[in-house]
Amino acid sequence: PMDLIPDYIARKHGKEEVVYPHPMLEEILAPTYGIPVYQEQVMQMAQVMGGYSLGGADLLRRAMGKKKQSEMDKQRVIFVEGASKKGVSEAKANEVFDMMAKFAGYGFNKSHSAAYSVVAYQTAYLKAHYPAEFMAAVLTTEMAASDKLAIALEATRQAGISILPPCVNRSDAYFSVEHGKVRFGLGAIKGVGLGAIEALVAAREKAGGAFEDLFEMVRDLDLRSVGKKTVEALAMAGALDTFEGHRAQMVAAVEIAWAYAQKHQADKLAGQNSLFGAADGGGSSFVPALPHAEPWTKGEALRHERDLMGFYVSGHPLDDYAAEASAFASVSLGDTEGVPHESDQTVCGILTAMDRRTTKSGRPIAFLTVEDTTGAAEVVCFAQTLERFGHLLEVDQPMLVRGKAETSRGDLKLIAKEVLPMWRVREQMVAAITLKVDADLHTEETIRQLAALCGEHKGTKKLYVELTHPRMPQPVRLHARTAVVDLTPDLMKGLSQLVGREGITLEATS
Repeated sequence: PMDLIPDYIARKHGKEEVVYPHPMLEEILAPTYGIPVYQEQVMQMAQVMGGYSLGGADLLRRAMGKKKQSEMDKQRVIFVEGASKKGVSEAKANEVFDMMAKFAGYGFNKSHSAAYSVVAYQTAYLKAHYPAEFMAAVLTTEMAASDKLAIALEATRQAGISILPPCVNRSDAYFSVEHGKVRFGLGAIKGVGLGAIEALVAAREKAGGAFEDLFEMVRDLDLRSVGKKTVEALAMAGALDTFEGHRAQMVAAVEIAWAYAQKHQADKLAGQNSLFGAADGGGSSFVPALPHAEPWTKGEALRHERDLMGFYVSGHPLDDYAAEASAFASVSLGDTEGVPHESDQTVCGILTAMDRRTTKSGRPIAFLTVEDTTGAAEVVCFAQTLERFGHLLEVDQPMLVRGKAETSRGDLKLIAKEVLPMWRVREQMVAAITLKVDADLHTEETIRQLAALCGEHKGTKKLYVELTHPRMPQPVRLHARTAVVDLTPDLMKGLSQLVGREGITLEATS
């Protein structure tokens, strides 16, 4: 069991005394410092203390592995009786039997343990010395399971490895590595099959390694292997961002590109030359223009990314509220182990799903899924909470949830008492903002830009500046008495650009 690993290590290094459950078991357990590790040891213990035959010991091992209580009870009687014939007390025999049962459920046989240890060491070595390559391989193995892929992607980011977005000119079917960063694999985009990717990569190589624009790409594709829906999915996932134009334009242009490509390929088959000769191998040389389309908002673009890849790649909807999440969230949803049952907790995340129902008594109830950058949790809103905050609930919006934690079943569930959109949190729950400025890194020009930016967004929130310098024993906190600001999205974006997100701290109202 995992909880005995520290004891094993301490005994191995002589920091803890090696003790044995009974002297007759010392020879069996000496190689593992008195702690049963292998299945063979459990079988030997049964033979030496319980008087089992080798075949009987194997039956005991199987019974312990299956944890079938009726069979375990039978084996306990046999073991205790056998041990008593060797002068072992009933209490000690039961103690050893319990120890064997505990370890038999976890132990491997010695040969398997050795093989797994080699693989574990090899993978640990690769992860330590080739982290990007290792995580690219892990991500590739999880491509077919979007929930596991999202966890692996977050683990990659947590390890400090940047994830590059999918790109038709750079990505392969699987996750790959570019200069220590992981490039998203096209095969992980929903609706994009491996056959279509193979056709795309073949056309890319034929085009010299990169396409110039959407129309050239579709023109050169084998349209029998790649469908319009595939190209739309690539555009919505951001894989066509390498071309001129924005994502909404790319999606709107797919039909035009298809008509252009079909005509080009038909002309080529018919042997017609272009107006300017046959240099391009035939077909129409008049390339269409991108149609006009309203650009997607940041939220729309991120929502499409999540729908198609199970993960936000170019950003996260919570990015704009990172300071609020840092100030108010009491727990990260990817790290809820140890959260006390029925404790009051606050989480900040995106409302990704909502299911409103009516109870048998006719009262409204809502089941929400809230997701931050590390994980997700279920939130339950009963009638009283819905009466106060139900009108504020909107899917795909950043929210703050305060409630009582339920952890009795392992996963965190919140019974909501308060649910607020993050824009209202910023408006109502923040009293002041502190900017951390490193005087050694930021120039006078930065200070002037900060003053000008704050002057453009006057409001009611107090502003503090915390100055640090390598020669200063401690930071100096200054109150900008003449500056009170309104925490608009433009102000927060500008401040992030000047001092970084980590340089912004919010203080709650009392």
